[in-house]
Amino acid sequence: MPELNKPDTPVRRPWGRYAAVAAAVVLLALTPLAWFWFSDTALLGAPAAMTRPYTSLTATGDDFYLIRQLRAQREAIRTSYGFDFGRDGIENLYTGSAESMEDMTYSWGMAEYLTEMIEQLREAQVLDDTWADAAQRAVGYGKGAYTVYYSNDSLGFTRISVFRTDLYVPLLSVVVESKTSLPVTVWITSEDPLPEPDIFSRLYAWIEYNDLDGLGDWVAPAATDWAASALYSARGGVMMSGGTGAMLGKDLGGGTFLCMHLGAREF
Repeated sequence: MPELNKPDTPVRRPWGRYAAVAAAVVLLALTPLAWFWFSDTALLGAPAAMTRPYTSLTATGDDFYLIRQLRAQREAIRTSYGFDFGRDGIENLYTGSAESMEDMTYSWGMAEYLTEMIEQLREAQVLDDTWADAAQRAVGYGKGAYTVYYSNDSLGFTRISVFRTDLYVPLLSVVVESKTSLPVTVWITSEDPLPEPDIFSRLYAWIEYNDLDGLGDWVAPAATDWAASALYSARGGVMMSGGTGAMLGKDLGGGTFLCMHLGAREF
């Protein structure tokens, strides 16, 4: 008997399964996003617990290279004069910069350096015109007489002086920290009497010029000998002082000097 043809059986395709898998994939992909959304909402909507109270940053002397060098110089001087060589032997011995012309090195280029520095101090109002002009007259004398000398201490502070060859007395002398080129001592003389500058205005200008205004606590040191001529920062442990006076000696009588000094100091 011939075999009867059976009707074709329809092929069942698993569309439902595909849809379920796709839905699962989408759900898994959205799960991290949903978690982040819920967690961010919870964090932003609730006050954060502060484990440590906020304190603003306060500058101290440790934050300023110039002050660290001044402190090192002070300690080195104490060690040297006290003959305390420390645990490392003579490594702590400090050598100061020379002050007399015979012990210093001649340098014409230092005259140009002084000229530029004085003008910078004038522009910054550290020196008023009267004393800046006196300083420039001293530099002019030094250029003509070849009497500009310098010396270094063992910490890198450089002393630059203009001398009168007949007196061996500096007409002008500055000490700068070599790495920053910031002055820590300024000494100016004049053969003629000159008025005393507004010393506190000059000291505040010098603080800003030396980038030390960030300490923020500069005040006159009350109940001290420097209350009328200095500004002190307890945070930095440094003092800026200044003043004028009459030159002494038969060859210098009638002249005046201006001295400004920055040094490490603690009361």
